[in-house]
Amino acid sequence: MKETVRRIISEKIRKSAIPCIDLGGTALGFETVHIQQDEAVYELTNHVIEQHGCTKLMFLAGPEGNADSEERMQGFLRSADEHNCRHEVVYGDFWKIRAAELGEEFLNHKRDMPDAVICASDMMAVSLCDTLQNGGISVPDDIIVTGFDGHIFALSSFPTITTISGAMYELGRKGTEQLVIKTRSNSTDMHIIYGASCGCVERTTDYQCAAMQVQEQIRRDSETADMLEMRINADVITRTSCVESLHELTDVVDQSAHIIKSYKSLHMCILPDWDSNPEQPDICKTKPYHL
Repeated sequence: MKETVRRIISEKIRKSAIPCIDLGGTALGFETVHIQQDEAVYELTNHVIEQHGCTKLMFLAGPEGNADSEERMQGFLRSADEHNCRHEVVYGDFWKIRAAELGEEFLNHKRDMPDAVICASDMMAVSLCDTLQNGGISVPDDIIVTGFDGHIFALSSFPTITTISGAMYELGRKGTEQLVIKTRSNSTDMHIIYGASCGCVERTTDYQCAAMQVQEQIRRDSETADMLEMRINADVITRTSCVESLHELTDVVDQSAHIIKSYKSLHMCILPDWDSNPEQPDICKTKPYHL
């Protein structure tokens, strides 16, 4: 975010005198909350070592210096050191590009392939799996890949990604606790979701479970989108109904029409007693009313 935008947002919030907790860090200068992420990665790394016999590990981190990535990395390093495993850290970007590049390095024998790659995000894990499998390397038969976030992409990937879920929920809960009741609990909702990318779930069963989870997510997203669209349309209708001149009406339409979803044409009726067919807006039963 640009510094000027940060400053404007911060000033507006401060002038409103509304209490604020910043869940995204300290960029706006407000109090922030922190969730412990290393313990979940520690347990996940223990799992691939103890349950799957991995001894050569790699951690695909986020950007170097990123606080979330560094904390997740600490959990990985603690587990690897306790088990005396060979390990390596590769910095990525939480996104697809670096993960795909790493996969190509394995395929082209430019880098030794470990037993398991613990990724700091689901997006990197999915991208890495796709690259490896497109190149003929099987996940998890040849290499184990895990993620972090519990994202829908991880659940709908094939194989589904063993990942850590609950971080966003935990962040929101702790932020609300701090903002509303001024206390912080020690409990955590972060947990491992076992998928097929580590070999814990059979692919057939895994795919059926994933399909059901994806269907439920799509249903929830669809309901949310429908409600949002209704609110947006209602807001536009309210704003255009409160104008006092034709000039003000055109300004409101110019400012808000772009937020209406997927429209091809927009008809604005300025008749106070219009009673015609919406499908034939040019057919009017009354004379125009002059604003």
